[in-house]
Amino acid sequence: MLADIYLGKLAKWNDPKIAELNPGITLPAAPIIVAHRVDASGTTFNLTNYLSQVSAEWRAKVGVGLSVPWPVGVGGRGNDGVAAFVKQTRNSIGYVDFAYARRSQMAYALVQNKTGRYAAPGTKAFEAALAAADWSSTKDFYVVVTDPDGEEAYPIAATSFALMYATPRVPSRTSAALDFFRWGLQRGQVQATELGYVSIHADVVSRVDDYWRSRFGETIVVSKQP
Repeated sequence: MLADIYLGKLAKWNDPKIAELNPGITLPAAPIIVAHRVDASGTTFNLTNYLSQVSAEWRAKVGVGLSVPWPVGVGGRGNDGVAAFVKQTRNSIGYVDFAYARRSQMAYALVQNKTGRYAAPGTKAFEAALAAADWSSTKDFYVVVTDPDGEEAYPIAATSFALMYATPRVPSRTSAALDFFRWGLQRGQVQATELGYVSIHADVVSRVDDYWRSRFGETIVVSKQP
């Protein structure tokens, strides 16, 4: 359904296919105005990755990327641009990360997951999505978690990760970056949850610890205090 909206196949909010999913609600006979990012974005990658998994037509016509040739819609730059357009334009739909949507007090949609349930976005739904991820399948923690298994999982979840040179170009800068990441794992977990993100599972932290020790001889000690 969401893919058909972004493909332009569902053009009005009272389309029978949309009405079928919203029984008892009178939907407007108004055009669906689609908003999307014009800049390269991990948020766009995550959405298009999900759409490619649930729609063969989207996968064939548009595909996955940080930036894609959108079939329909109006472009905005960054979360700010998309959010501003959606908030100011009746009958529009767009996408931003959950933390931004929550801070901006924006209405958000329930999206059907792989089990057929409509999970509401939030910490529990994102944790359920991450719990279904296979972290043992990768050595560099590049894991895409869209369309996961799990009844409670929100289907458009994402991980954030950093890329660093294996051989530092400027050792002092690499050391400072590692200090920041260490702080994040030691002290940033609570702040992440408060901001609408999900803290890293202890098993994943342990894997990161093993990785750091093998690469840098560093050990991550995770504090239980905020």
